[in-house]
Amino acid sequence: MASTASKGRKKTPAKTGRGGAKGGKQKTTRKPSAAELQAQSAITSEIILIGVLALTILLFLCNFGVIGVIGNQISRVMFGIFGTMAYALPVLAFIAIAFGISNQGNRIASMKLTAGIILFFLIGAEFFINYRVKRTKNRR
Repeated sequence: MASTASKGRKKTPAKTGRGGAKGGKQKTTRKPSAAELQAQSAITSEIILIGVLALTILLFLCNFGVIGVIGNQISRVMFGIFGTMAYALPVLAFIAIAFGISNQGNRIASMKLTAGIILFFLIGAEFFINYRVKRTKNRR
């Protein structure tokens, strides 16, 4: 009986997975492996770090008047905000950003980074207070 039932049906070719009826290739999307994601993350981090290095070098050169008129304006803004700590700001900013990128996801490292930023501002405040005290003593 099975042979008589199969005689009335049309035979269709089996699908080979190469595009079905249209004959084109199917696009398969696979998930990247953990190693590929880690490599891509490392490359992205390095690109960001190189950009930050270029920016901090630019800020450092602005402090010494090498860049020109625009650099002098940037230097004035930095000295207006940070005072004498503007000299150390580009170097410490690069170190802090590099430390933050290398320790992403580490809670203790982020606490250390936050403490370092607070210390930077406290040292700047101390310089400001000492400068004001010396300045008022010289006026008397």
